[in-house]
Amino acid sequence: MATQQQQQEQAEIQAKLNDHVTQFPVNIKFPASVTSVAASSSSGAEQQDGSGTSTKQVRTNPDLIQHRLLEAGVMFEDIQKLGQVTEAVAEFVADLESTGCFNSVQVTIGEQSESSSAEQNDDGNTANGQSIQVALDEKRWFSGYIGGGVKHEDLHTGGSSSPNESLLPKLQFETSGKLQNLSGNLDTTSLRYLIDQTSATTISLHHERPLHTVLPEYSPLYDWLLTSVPHGSKASISGRAVIDHLDYEWTRSYKECQRLLALKISNVSNVPMPELAKGGYMGLEWALSFRDIMPRRHPTLPFSLDASPEIASQSGPSLKHSVSYEYRSDTTNDKFNPTSGADWKGKVEIAGPPGDVGFLKMESGMSVHGSPFGNTNDDDGAGTKSNSLTFHVALQTGILRPITYGGLCERRSISDRFFTGGPMELRGFV
Repeated sequence: MATQQQQQEQAEIQAKLNDHVTQFPVNIKFPASVTSVAASSSSGAEQQDGSGTSTKQVRTNPDLIQHRLLEAGVMFEDIQKLGQVTEAVAEFVADLESTGCFNSVQVTIGEQSESSSAEQNDDGNTANGQSIQVALDEKRWFSGYIGGGVKHEDLHTGGSSSPNESLLPKLQFETSGKLQNLSGNLDTTSLRYLIDQTSATTISLHHERPLHTVLPEYSPLYDWLLTSVPHGSKASISGRAVIDHLDYEWTRSYKECQRLLALKISNVSNVPMPELAKGGYMGLEWALSFRDIMPRRHPTLPFSLDASPEIASQSGPSLKHSVSYEYRSDTTNDKFNPTSGADWKGKVEIAGPPGDVGFLKMESGMSVHGSPFGNTNDDDGAGTKSNSLTFHVALQTGILRPITYGGLCERRSISDRFFTGGPMELRGFV
């Protein structure tokens, strides 16, 4: 009994101590010190400091690190609670590591700097000027991959609005190369070549970098982006060129050959798909794509088609020139297995000259997730909480209106239609 009481008292003392520590005021001095730290077993080109740690010259732009610290919530030259600084630093570390340019990111809040003296706040507490050190373990500027796997034709090339649900998986061979953080601004360039078991090939070239790095330094737009826009240093500009062959014979009765050139500006960076963006996503994209629709042939009659008349009438080559804007908002508690919250998406696309297809396409959707038991969760026995019953409601809608531009764009393409899904859903299009 006495042991339980002692443990309870120790827990209470520890909780009071933690609360006191998190409320302790600190003043972070500007700027943060940015260094590149490697393991002591690294190459001899690196130098040894007094502590025996191997260091080398940092490749990442230090100014970008200062902006990311500010956007994470680190207030330089201002009094903050230690708990607030700790949360901001944790967000900063997670953000940098998610870029894929670093093996690890270490942040240390140091002692009082020599040039700073004790400052006294309104409550009479003394807050010392603390230096902050950011140690970056940067990955190599290049990487390569050779291997194989299962092909996923998810239409990331921008041809249609719904994923392909092929009934039979296809094996593929892949070789790719990647340049990362080459200019020190967390930029990435990747080149991929894939070929599947049917000899269908995919070649893609993609480059992404922060938007402010392509603007004139200290120009009005540059300053507005980094000082007035929330998380402005994460806004990105990307370009991609894709040559792809998509097989929809099982679900849509045709194959499609694509040649795509696209340029996109978005409010996030290093996110492979808009669906994976945390919080919200906004993106504006210009695209020029050549599509060639080849309807499925009859297996025994070589000059007959095994496809619907609608698909046959819209087969053949077409050129689409379009501008699209997409917005997404996500308040769910888990992106892949949500039990509460909602997410919403909307997209507007307009196509016209110099392409030969013209249309206005609007689509939106939302889903709501919740439990009838509210926030009362049951322990699953593994130390985590989970709802035993969760309801999910989803709604999607879209409008497609053709625009001829006075006869300049009378071509129609099946790729721009709305599709109802794959093997587990109704087949067809509208």
